[in-house]
Order: sequence, then C-alpha cells, then structure tokens
Amino acid sequence: MRPTLTYILPDLLGGVFTYVHNLLRSSTSDSFETFAVLTSSKFCGPTANQRIGADHEIHVPHQLPKENLYSVARRLMRAVPRGPGVVVTNDFLELAAFSIYDPHKMIVMLMHGDWDDYYDLAAKHANIIDYFVASSKHMAANLRRLLPERSESVLHLPYGVTIPVHSRRPRPGTLRAVFIGRMAGQKRVLDLPEIDRELHRLGVKVEWSMIGSGPDENPLRDAWAWNPEVRWTGSIPNEAAREHLLESDIMVMPSQSEGFPVTLVEAAVAGVVPVASDLPSGVPEIVIPGYSGFRLPIGETRQFAAAIASLASDPIMLEEMSANVRNIAVSNFDIRENVKAYDRLYASFEEPRANRRQQQTLQYGSRLDQPWIPNFAVRAMRSVTRRDL
Repeated sequence: MRPTLTYILPDLLGGVFTYVHNLLRSSTSDSFETFAVLTSSKFCGPTANQRIGADHEIHVPHQLPKENLYSVARRLMRAVPRGPGVVVTNDFLELAAFSIYDPHKMIVMLMHGDWDDYYDLAAKHANIIDYFVASSKHMAANLRRLLPERSESVLHLPYGVTIPVHSRRPRPGTLRAVFIGRMAGQKRVLDLPEIDRELHRLGVKVEWSMIGSGPDENPLRDAWAWNPEVRWTGSIPNEAAREHLLESDIMVMPSQSEGFPVTLVEAAVAGVVPVASDLPSGVPEIVIPGYSGFRLPIGETRQFAAAIASLASDPIMLEEMSANVRNIAVSNFDIRENVKAYDRLYASFEEPRANRRQQQTLQYGSRLDQPWIPNFAVRAMRSVTRRDL
C-alpha cells in the first residue's frame, strides 16, 4: 500500500484551489496515493464545482460557527486516510483538528496569504507543523523572523502554472482590461468603477471583463451601473479564465493584500500586463515598474487610471511590457519545474524530525466547543442565540 499525500482546502474556486490543482496535475511522482479533502460551508460562498485532480476527492461539509468545533474536527479526521504519508494544510480548521488529533503524518502548512491571521496560525501551531511552505520570498522572510528557532523548516517554494504555447493575441483599438478573482473586501474591487470613471474623464475607453463572484459582486454592479458595457462572466473554470486572458491586454489588481496571487502568474505567462497594487508579497517578483507592468499605491485610483491610460496611448510600450512580463513568468513559474521541489519535500516524510508534535488543547471556540457536548445541542443553542441577535 502506497503512502498518502492529502491536501486539505476549502471547496472554493480561487487561488488556493488553483495552486493545489496545478501541483496535483503536474507532479510526475507516483510515490503517493493522492487525496483532496475539500471543506465547505454555506457561509463561505458557492463551491468550486470542478474536480481538483487527486486520485480521491472527499467532501466535508460543516456549518461553523454554528457547530461544535470538536464535532467538525472529528468529521474532518475521518476523511483523512490512515497510514504513513503527508498532509498539507492551509487554514485553521485542519490545524485545529491536528492540534487535538494527531494524523501521524508529516504536516506541511502552505503559507499562501500575507495576512496576520496566517502568521498567527503558523505561530500558534508551530509545534505540530513540520514544514512551512511560503510561496513568496517576503512571506518566507516574515516567517523566519517570527519563528527563528524554526527557520530551517521554513521553505520558499514558488508554485507555478501551465505555460501556454501562445501569449495574448494583440488587437488594435480599445484596450482590454480584465479582473479575475473573488469579489471581496481584500481585493478592493469597488476601486474599479472609480478607476474607470477617471479613465472616462481622461477620454480613455477601456473594455472591462470581470471574472469571478463574491460578496461584493452586487455592490460592485451597482457602483458600475453607469457603464453597461462591462462584461460579467461570474465564476468560470480555470481553463476558461485562461482563454479570457489570451483576449486581454492588461490585468487590473487593486488588492490591499495578497500572498502570491495565482491570477497574477496566470496573467503574466499569457503576456497580460499587470497594473497592480504595490504589495510587498509576490507582486515584486513579477512586476518591475515600467518594465513588466505597474505597481501603484493601494487605493490611489487616479494613479491606476493614469497607468492604464499610458498603456492605451502607447501600443509599443504595451507590447514591450507584455513580452517582458511573459519572459519573467516563464523563466520562474513553470509548474513542470517548480513542482519538483514539492515532490522532494513530500518524499522526505519518513525522515526523523526534531520537533516531535505534542498534543494540546483546542485553542479556538467558546465554552460550547467541548468534546462531551453533543453537536445537535450546540447547533440548537447557537441558532437560538443568533436569532435573538
């Protein structure tokens, strides 16, 4: 029986799903039987509704925060295959579960977000995590500063994407802009109508394609109702999104924080020029200002508009930047090459590790989150409390 490699992640179409999908699809190792444990909650939005590429997919629904966290942790543990191998985590639910139920496997944490919550998770569960994998140099450096005693366990392993045979198809005329991602607060999508309004003031027309969905989609549509030509696709499979990139000129990313956005890499390998927020994590590894795109202050919509207008008025600069950003991305983020480092890490699962994990008490939840309280009772009590609120 082969050892198992298990990825645990939310069943949501987005950066983490694409990250894991690319790793699973591109690995040439046959050492492991692969599992994807996909968690889902009606409070987190629609599911990805596509296969991720593992040998086995197991779906674990939950209703946190209404349920007893111990009950959800036990449910999750039943989905994790037994025996030796590796389990790859990325969020609090599985780390909480592993803090009270040892999976008896090598535990790897994918550090995919440059956010305080993820650094807190890493620090809180450092005694059960064998390796921290950071997708950007910035996040790796931050983790080493936060956990100096674990610096050798912090690895900077860039992920990668499939390199398309062809880059974007240039087209004379109106500049084509695309946004791809979850329409939520951290992405600052409500800046986009303001950027477009400033472009109109400058006399620059842009064709916009909006790919994705999320809690801010309706407010965004309302704020952009004055421009009926904006194209909305909703959430679409990764392959369809990549086809849209081939018909785009620029990708606008006004986010206030990121880890290493997968969409930025996908756009770059297609030759789509990024006009992005000047974030410390990930973005500087692809976007060299004035050479392979633009990095602009967060929330400065006029500066975003000015950068877009400069590309609209100078097709030679657009094509030069397109070639430059594609060269950077192809040289550094080919998944066929980058997946090899992940495979080598996973292959070390049998090596003895200095930090032997110790069981600990659950660090989350309220007095209702106890192993001896029935889940139905917790759900009932929390439902009543929420109705009262």
